[in-house]
Amino acid sequence: MTKIPVKALYDNCEMMRRDKWGYIYGTAGVLWTAEKQKSLESRYSEDDPNYGMSVRYGSQWIGHMVTDCSGVEVRIWKDYGLSIPHGSSSMVRQGYIVDCGSVAHPGWG
Repeated sequence: MTKIPVKALYDNCEMMRRDKWGYIYGTAGVLWTAEKQKSLESRYSEDDPNYGMSVRYGSQWIGHMVTDCSGVEVRIWKDYGLSIPHGSSSMVRQGYIVDCGSVAHPGWG
């Protein structure tokens, strides 16, 4: 069984923050381009419950790497040669979890 160290999760998230990755719904570590933005705008409106924010603000991420929330995990798992479904509810339904060990961390209730 392949295990992903918690430090690897942290380090990847820190890299994404440091390198100013953007948020585009439905992505998992891709370079955002003007062509991708135009395609998104032609398919969805600013009022779309999923893609609206990406349509409205996506142009600021052109030339940057982008991901959505669950895409962060998808990308990290892929780096370890593993696969996880893209989508938070799919991850929960299919039982994908991160084993952080027995030591409690701030925020655990």
